[in-house]
Amino acid sequence: GKPSQTRLTTLGHYSLHEHPDEKISIIVVQIRTGRRHQIRTHLAHVGHPTVADGKYMPREQFVRDKQWCNRNFLHRYRLSFSTLDGTKHEALAVLPKDLRAAAAHFVAADPTSALALAEWLGNESPMAWKLYKGLQCGKH
Repeated sequence: GKPSQTRLTTLGHYSLHEHPDEKISIIVVQIRTGRRHQIRTHLAHVGHPTVADGKYMPREQFVRDKQWCNRNFLHRYRLSFSTLDGTKHEALAVLPKDLRAAAAHFVAADPTSALALAEWLGNESPMAWKLYKGLQCGKH
């Protein structure tokens, strides 16, 4: 395929109430190229597919995820672009209700992860990608 570039920051680590052995992370992603399914393919390639992704994860994991998350857990919270004349545009969206309900199954691994989850479950507009600090290396 064509070259593509994806940047990510990990905000928190979690397990599931119902399946404590299942490990999940909340990440924020910035795509630099915008290829079809770019986020999903890159995450699956490194062994961490998005939750309930029927296309890029093993069937048994997909079936297990669908028990607590009714769709692919992927949310575009911020879209920004500049027009040809240089005018900047931005659209923001809080986490939708169905994904909030799925996130209610998360158990934070540490206080930093708990804060990240509370932020995403809140109703405030998400920050720009570069403002997220992420977890420090070696945390969790």
